[in-house]
Amino acid sequence: MGQGPLSIGAGQLALGLLFILAAGLASLYHALRLERDLAIGAVRTFVQLLALGYALHFLFRLEHAWSVLTVFGFMILFAAWTIRGRVTGGSPDRGVPTRA
Repeated sequence: MGQGPLSIGAGQLALGLLFILAAGLASLYHALRLERDLAIGAVRTFVQLLALGYALHFLFRLEHAWSVLTVFGFMILFAAWTIRGRVTGGSPDRGVPTRA
């Protein structure tokens, strides 16, 4: 621990974009018409990760435990609200194997 932030260079970003480009080329080749969705998803992912990085940078600089716990509680409530909105038609444990 205590190693500092992980730095991602231009080469690593280019490698990630190479995989997205490969998926786009496969979509073109197989006429799947997913190129637009892939491009929008790539830009959206970049923006979300950039925003998350700044938010976490701010959060880790807070010096009061109540501030961090408040943000953490908000994250848990928002995640539960998001999951609740995605579950349709039945209980959320449907399809999950359990022991009898």
